[in-house]
Amino acid sequence: MKPYNYLLLPILTISLLTSCSKEEDIDNPVSLTLRVAGVSLTRAAVNDASDLTSVGIYTVNAEKTEQTYGIRPAGIYGKYKPVTTNGITSLVPENAPTDQTIWLNNEKAIIFSCHPAPANGKSDIQNYPTASSTDPVPTVPVPVAAIEYTSSKTAASNQVDLTQPKNDYMYGVEYKNNTYQENQPYANNGNNMPSGTKGPGQSVSIGLKHVFAKLRLIIKKEDSYKGTAAVTSVKYTSKIPVPGNNTRMKLTNGELLDLDNTATDKSYTYTLTSATATTDVKTTLTITNYAIPCSQSLSGTISLIVDGKPMSVACTNQWERGKIYTYTVTIKPTGLELSGINVVGWQDAAQIPDTNI
Repeated sequence: MKPYNYLLLPILTISLLTSCSKEEDIDNPVSLTLRVAGVSLTRAAVNDASDLTSVGIYTVNAEKTEQTYGIRPAGIYGKYKPVTTNGITSLVPENAPTDQTIWLNNEKAIIFSCHPAPANGKSDIQNYPTASSTDPVPTVPVPVAAIEYTSSKTAASNQVDLTQPKNDYMYGVEYKNNTYQENQPYANNGNNMPSGTKGPGQSVSIGLKHVFAKLRLIIKKEDSYKGTAAVTSVKYTSKIPVPGNNTRMKLTNGELLDLDNTATDKSYTYTLTSATATTDVKTTLTITNYAIPCSQSLSGTISLIVDGKPMSVACTNQWERGKIYTYTVTIKPTGLELSGINVVGWQDAAQIPDTNI
């Protein structure tokens, strides 16, 4: 079981300027071009690279005494978007209304990244804990609406999927020697750095990590239940953390700050507006959504309205980011039974194969 699902983004830098000697070339800028080399994702979020809505890149000087990219902890920002040509997806600067291209010189830069790009660009990026610190820990907002807790839906083909790609929050780390590292990658224009030592070079690779967990509720009918098993309401209630008005994501490690962790119960509440939600012995109803990870094991309740009657069953939750938690609930003559809880890594779900681009 793999704890995370990752998106690999090799970042290739291309020199646009040349000159007559290495001395003249050493500080020439190069543009940052992102090409997606491989995707290993499941269908309930970003299916492949073309499903990425946007990627924010934030570049900060690695050395405190250098200021090409800004005075630490501040940096320069660029927004990139997916473009697919002949089946190959690249990320290119979204140059409207202004140029979003990231330019690198011979000074070493830390490359932070996130999906989706913050709505208001660089103005949304704040350092944690304060801007007075010289250590760059950029954060971006995670809006309350990123997770849809209340919804009225038609269960098309007995599926309700609320995991929109635009709300699949991820942060980037270095990918090196086929291994996902803990920290962000470095880059420069490929020439010697001001110290005289060789720079990290023009090419780096980034793996994007999910910061949410994913919940999947499967509802099925037992043979002995003689009713229609028409499910019109689904509710999950527990003292779970949810996004608040000031919730932010660290681009260093994906930690979510300022969550709403009040002691009151929070609920996922779904009203199903179509007869397609009716289940029978051969048909299941599946509801999928994101969830904020919670480290403590908390008690909760799954409540349904089945054939116009309320039914409920107790459950527990302790969710890690990057994993999918599947709760299977069976409708029986005596009520509901929690007949199984399955936990898999994001990319292992439903035996969906990897997709290479």
